[in-house]
Amino acid sequence: MGWSKLFKAVTLVAVLAFITCGSEVGAQDSTLITDIEALISIGEDAHPAFIQSLTERIQQNRAMVTEALLPRLEDRDIDERNISVYVWALGLTENRPAIDALIALCGDSKSRLVVANCLGALATIEDGGSGEYLMAALNEISDDYLRFLALDRLAQMKYEPALPETEEFLKMDYKTSPWEIKFIFGKYGDAAVPFLLQKLQDGNKNVRGNTIFLLGRWLMAAEAASALTDRYWVEKEEEFRAGILGSLELLIYDKGKYEAFFREVIEKEKKEIVKAFAEASLNGLDMITEIADSSGSMKDISQEVFQTQYDLLYESAGKDGDYELLAQASAVTDEPELKKLRERILQRSSDESFYDYEAVNSIIWINRFLAYNQQ
Repeated sequence: MGWSKLFKAVTLVAVLAFITCGSEVGAQDSTLITDIEALISIGEDAHPAFIQSLTERIQQNRAMVTEALLPRLEDRDIDERNISVYVWALGLTENRPAIDALIALCGDSKSRLVVANCLGALATIEDGGSGEYLMAALNEISDDYLRFLALDRLAQMKYEPALPETEEFLKMDYKTSPWEIKFIFGKYGDAAVPFLLQKLQDGNKNVRGNTIFLLGRWLMAAEAASALTDRYWVEKEEEFRAGILGSLELLIYDKGKYEAFFREVIEKEKKEIVKAFAEASLNGLDMITEIADSSGSMKDISQEVFQTQYDLLYESAGKDGDYELLAQASAVTDEPELKKLRERILQRSSDESFYDYEAVNSIIWINRFLAYNQQ
């Protein structure tokens, strides 16, 4: 059970009792530790009002909470649910001794749940150092899944010093389009593009293959078009040259440049399978244009409609709202907000969110194509 799942409803009588208990906050809050222990007993039925009350009281009694709870982290016989609540409370203190203890626990604990909650606590510390704390925790962790969790949180924070650590996931089998890199780099968004551009030259096949996919079909990084075009002519692996072509289908929006590039590939490419891919891409230009024109004919650009649907989708992480209305009302100038929506959608931490992420990619692609070709 993760500590974030503790926030559920209790009876009105209990809520009033908790609110009353939390209303007498002072420097000497003698009941605070008792109420933290009560949270453990209540578990998933704890009401948000109680959680909020405890949060405020902990933050006003940081030293006392740290002194009382730190020794409990050292007791390895305590149930992981108890430890998870202590971790949550210690994270709220933002005390250096508590932070050091949480980082150490990431290396010492055998419980994935406890380590995951430590990462969550470190990520929410608001003293400006949460990225550094998570990096320190990452260095203590060997478990692949927990390392992913740490990097996923760092990506959500767009903590660029952590980007070199992502290489371990770029080295995963590129043929499987690893879900880990979709989350990590999808949350980094444009912030990861300069790092990924460097990886186009990497000697590791998996790194190169995953990078080609990420820059083109996932992040749709328009600034990568030139680098991918250059890479095409020196890339030795024919499947990667085909992959580059697939990415460039989504990154070259000017029809004239699109046609010129793919004709050049058809003329110079020696491998028939890659040449056939380029021919299919060129032959598909009419269909691409038709799809874009059809979408353009349904456009009814409206900032008001766009904002209404955008707010619904953003608040629900992509679950509520109408993507078709969003597309119809949007313009190419809305791209920065659409990119933020993509990143927000991935916060659902479920692979089914990939479909909605790609739905937003489709909107971005249509808007770019129309802007380039309806001048």
